[in-house]
Amino acid sequence: MWALCICHVQVWHWRQIFHGVGREYDSSKQYKVEDLINLHLTVYSRLIGSILSSAIEVYGVEQRFNKIRSFWMEQEFKLAKHVLNSAQKSGQNNMLL
Repeated sequence: MWALCICHVQVWHWRQIFHGVGREYDSSKQYKVEDLINLHLTVYSRLIGSILSSAIEVYGVEQRFNKIRSFWMEQEFKLAKHVLNSAQKSGQNNMLL
């Protein structure tokens, strides 16, 4: 049950869990531990374990994506300047870029 406290569990994961136990998930409701206990989630430990593994995996992918995105956002490209210089050197001044 403690694994459900992982902050990587998103709304869609909760929907999967509730669907798997035959209930409808209400995202506007604040669920308490008592509510989860009443769902007898331990009976569905395999299903929940699979969903939690997926949540952790998605979180890892999101982290890697954010790292890649921030890397590329910080890059400064000056390709146009180099193309213009090389075109001028080769005598192709009227080349459109």
